[in-house]
Amino acid sequence: MDQTVWAVWINTKAGGVCWKTHRPVQKWVVWTARPTLATIELLMAKMDYLQGKLAEIELGIRQWQGVCLKSTLGSCQEESSRLSGKYLVQLGPNKRPFEVFCEQTSLGGGWTVIQQRFNGLENFYRNWTDYRDGFGNLGGEFWIGLERLNEMTSRRPHELMVEMKDFQGNYGYSNYKEFEIGSEVEQFRLKKLGVQSGTAGDALRVNQGQKFSTADRDNDANGNANCAVALKAGWWFFSCTNTNLNGPCNNTTDLGRYHPGAPTDDALLYSSLGYQQHLFKQLAHFQVLLSVLAARTNEPPV
Repeated sequence: MDQTVWAVWINTKAGGVCWKTHRPVQKWVVWTARPTLATIELLMAKMDYLQGKLAEIELGIRQWQGVCLKSTLGSCQEESSRLSGKYLVQLGPNKRPFEVFCEQTSLGGGWTVIQQRFNGLENFYRNWTDYRDGFGNLGGEFWIGLERLNEMTSRRPHELMVEMKDFQGNYGYSNYKEFEIGSEVEQFRLKKLGVQSGTAGDALRVNQGQKFSTADRDNDANGNANCAVALKAGWWFFSCTNTNLNGPCNNTTDLGRYHPGAPTDDALLYSSLGYQQHLFKQLAHFQVLLSVLAARTNEPPV
């Protein structure tokens, strides 16, 4: 016998209710007999509740989208509250936003922290892919990633700041008025390193022009060794130089610069005084900051 199929569902666009149909209906209550009035009233009440919840969800999504769009920055210098913390940065209209830590309370503010070390809990002896994409977390030790560094520094001129403290409590800083790295096709070469100032010396100068090296991508100028393996880090190595901000976080007495037959620097290093003398070796804490190049009213401490 031909039976009429009865079904009830929500028409979310029109906001109405359809009662009678011969079309197939999926994932909804279907009867082959006329429902009772009580059943219909119960279903209507449930649909009213669900429509209300749907409206709440849609409102929440619109509010969330508005907050995200409002808080997305082009750089940390655009953050008006001057409160240090995590913010979303979008480097272009078609670029995917990503989270950064903005340092706003020291050094004049407006700095994006691109690297931080302080407890040795994060492993920095990683491969090319990890250094390209970034690793760690903004609340601890981290590396922002070479791909993002290239995107940031190739769009607008940036300056670089390295703040450091050794295990004896000595503080130092080094500011470079220009900083840019190339793309992955260029092996993320350290293309630009501007005029240096600060108390920690010009230790990065020897790395200028070098391609980035990791244990699985040997791009250094040392023909006798892979510096990334010898120094347990990825960096713009020249010839296993005495600056390595991605090495193990150790308070070590082994201060030998690598060469065949010599011990390695198994520590965080920032030294501009050559092979025999070392400044700010065995770093206990440091952070590397990047900022869009602009005039500043507050100069770093001397």
